[in-house]
Amino acid sequence: MKRFFRASVLVMICLATTSRGFCLEDPKDAGRKFFETSFSAAKTIVQTALPIATGFDAPTVENALLAPQRFLFPSRDRNQPDFSGVDCRLWIFGCGDMPAARYSQAGDAPLFGKKISSGDIAQGELGDCYLMAALGAIADQDPDFIRRMIQDNHDGTYTVTLYSRGPGFGPERLRVDDRFPMRSAGSPPAPLFAAYGKGGSVWVMIAEKAFAMSFGNGSYNAVVAGDPNEALERITGKNRIYSGPACLTSVADLSDWGSKGYAVVVRSLPPALAIAWPIFRSAKLRPRHAYWVRSVNKDRGTVTLGDPEGEGWSVTVTEREFQQAFSFVSVNPIH
Repeated sequence: MKRFFRASVLVMICLATTSRGFCLEDPKDAGRKFFETSFSAAKTIVQTALPIATGFDAPTVENALLAPQRFLFPSRDRNQPDFSGVDCRLWIFGCGDMPAARYSQAGDAPLFGKKISSGDIAQGELGDCYLMAALGAIADQDPDFIRRMIQDNHDGTYTVTLYSRGPGFGPERLRVDDRFPMRSAGSPPAPLFAAYGKGGSVWVMIAEKAFAMSFGNGSYNAVVAGDPNEALERITGKNRIYSGPACLTSVADLSDWGSKGYAVVVRSLPPALAIAWPIFRSAKLRPRHAYWVRSVNKDRGTVTLGDPEGEGWSVTVTEREFQQAFSFVSVNPIH
């Protein structure tokens, strides 16, 4: 019975994670039609009924349903991205309180440590694991790309190059200073969002702030619960080469992408589906979380993933665990 339940959940995962709505060989499968009809109805409710009931537009409703913490109130400094405040009006499952924080300078912290690596990645209170995972994937594949992306102006500011969408990708150069949301408690104050990297480096904090200024239109709240594809494309200025279901992705595929120098980010299942698998119940993986592929061992059939929530944290899974535990795979060239 347990095996049947897990198999059923895997089918549901595949149904929910492909562009056509299914991973089944038979395109006439009745389950596909049922899923597509149900998904369409749910989407209609989100896009029409909830906006009418709440007064929010459809994108705001969809984002809020994904992210329990919504930072919607402006910061006191108009020259800095908004970050303070929590909106509990829409998130029906409740929301958490943010620690007291204010903008403070990072002091004499270096832009980079002795070397640039994914070990500098440490996600903070902001729900932007997809962005942290994208930065980790790129840092592992090409640390020099990060060095070229962020230039020190030697006046307390940095110039960060991101890319805006449109007809193609156009470079967008943002001037970011060394002030960040810092926790009010503690001495010295600790960053509220992305943490200092190894050697006290601030490049991850700078990149996150620039992303909030660009993609977030001047607000940290707008980068919560985003898309890894969007982050990878805006950082590299390159179109994705693949975005598809993990249930159809093999160790050989991951190895091939890694050997070509591509950045690969994956998203784990939402809690409602993750509970079916032991790898989540054992806390080896977190549900609804982004990871990046650090390495692949084809002989052993394993994949080692980087975790944005800790400096240098990683977890190794088998091919079967990978296909069960993750929904989407995002693959992007760096050059």
